[in-house]
Amino acid sequence: MADRTPEAIQTAVARKAAEALGFSQARLYLLEGAHLVLRALHSAAPVSTAERARALQTRHALNTNTLQGYAAVANRVLLVPEVYSTPEAPFDPTCDLALGTRGGAAGLVPIFGSGSGNTTRVVALLVLRGPSLSCQSEEIARALAAQAGIALDAAKTFSRQRTELWETVCTLAAAAEHADSEAPAHVRRVGRYAEVLAQAHELPEERVNRIRFAAPLHDLGKIGIPPSILFKPGKLTDAEFKETQTHCERGKDLLDADLPLLHEASRIAWSHHERWDGTGYPQGLLGKAIPLSARIVAVVDVFDALTTKRSYKPALPVERSLAIVEQEAGRHFDPEVVAAFRGSFEQVLAIKASGTKGQSE
Repeated sequence: MADRTPEAIQTAVARKAAEALGFSQARLYLLEGAHLVLRALHSAAPVSTAERARALQTRHALNTNTLQGYAAVANRVLLVPEVYSTPEAPFDPTCDLALGTRGGAAGLVPIFGSGSGNTTRVVALLVLRGPSLSCQSEEIARALAAQAGIALDAAKTFSRQRTELWETVCTLAAAAEHADSEAPAHVRRVGRYAEVLAQAHELPEERVNRIRFAAPLHDLGKIGIPPSILFKPGKLTDAEFKETQTHCERGKDLLDADLPLLHEASRIAWSHHERWDGTGYPQGLLGKAIPLSARIVAVVDVFDALTTKRSYKPALPVERSLAIVEQEAGRHFDPEVVAAFRGSFEQVLAIKASGTKGQSE
């Protein structure tokens, strides 16, 4: 599946514009408030990480004091053979300085997107640079801008839908935990940790997204467990423990549907309490007979449980919790998943520090 995230689409727009119009560099600025903010950069020549980071800090005021602002405000496609010798307005050189560009040709192409009702408005500006002006056609530039506007609108829609789905999934998952105040943050962290480990396993993007959105639903079957058992401060009786174990099958049945996301969620709910050595439940699966997504969620769910304060226990320090996870490699957990967790630990800590409330990206 093609990457439809806003960032990927913005980068693709910059690259395809440069290729179509014969420029060696392209920058895509999005209109944010009263500024044009650089969000994507394409260069035919290699660009270091430091150079790219400097360039992506560039912003221009939305006014006619610079050529960039003038093109956006006046809605004019400008194709100029020498960028620093244009009568309309001076070209702001700040982004050129980041990449070492000096002089040469430029194309400035406003991009329109949908506004309220049936209106259109400038939503972005393409700034293309090169040693000479290959494209002389304003019509070609406008046609390309129209397609770019459609792509950026689609990216915005996809981002909104993704956010809505994430919030729906996390709200549903937290509901299964009854009155547990920590549940909303817990299910979000589990989803984001699982995404990090799926990426570490170099899974296809479509599968990574499925795991990220399915993981928060791992304990959905708890919706049928009495709160008196779920939140009992003392040790559970054998009968109570057997009752808690039924949440795996209940979750599987609730989520079992002929849809890729729900199928993934059903597999995770059914198998996330299996153990690598075969001593888990409910099926007693051994090793790689356990679905990879469930092996991933097993690790991140336990880590988050260890590091989270609950009514019946204190939170453990993250390094102590990591040590416990590593000790269980080959017994409770898949050693490869544990190694990936260790290798991604900085990302895990960043997610934990963020709190994750209300965050979908």
